[in-house]
Amino acid sequence: MNIKELETMLGISRSNIRFYEKQGLFRPRRKENNYRDYSPEDVTALKEIMVYRKMGFTVEEVALILKRQLPYREGMSAVQNRLEEEISRLEGSLRLLKELSSDHSSFEEIDPCACWEIIKCREQSGEVFQELLKEYLHFDKRIWMTKWMKISILSILTSILLFAVFQTIHFSNAVASYLVGIPALFGGACLITESVRVFSKASKSHKNFDKVLMLFPDFVFAGAVIIFVALIIILGKSLP
Repeated sequence: MNIKELETMLGISRSNIRFYEKQGLFRPRRKENNYRDYSPEDVTALKEIMVYRKMGFTVEEVALILKRQLPYREGMSAVQNRLEEEISRLEGSLRLLKELSSDHSSFEEIDPCACWEIIKCREQSGEVFQELLKEYLHFDKRIWMTKWMKISILSILTSILLFAVFQTIHFSNAVASYLVGIPALFGGACLITESVRVFSKASKSHKNFDKVLMLFPDFVFAGAVIIFVALIIILGKSLP
């Protein structure tokens, strides 16, 4: 069975399938032409993976389950606690939403000061609502990542522009090499540093960890290649 047939059968994208394979959760055999050939055992393995993921287990926890290294009661209890915590947040917000929907007919009728007092009172009595702090941290993380990604890209583009200018005017010496290489070196370092930072944050919070884990190797590899090329230019002391 090829990956397109597997996608259709299970209703998941090939990106997910290859991600699970990349994480070592299952290993399909390859044909002589190096194409993957998914067996019935692979289908069963993927179904098992998706069952645990749908239940709320992380990729790391699924890997431990498949290796029989995660105690059953411990794993079930951890996921149940996470889900119950999320449910409690939803219940607090849902209760207030229902009350406001039944008592008011427009947003203009809602008194935010009165609602705020209700929320604070209920939180003091143990009721849980959506956490604004986490929302802020996630939003701030996206801004910070975008900022450093922009700096990295601008640094690399600066190197390319300088290289084109120096080639046009045939300005070739050690100074030119440094002017071209240093921005690229800085851009590559920013790319790797930011990728590591985002990966570390995602691994601790489990927020979008799967997506970050898929992109992390590509960004680090790209940054390493940029640094390697920059060092060749700088150490070469002259442009080609």
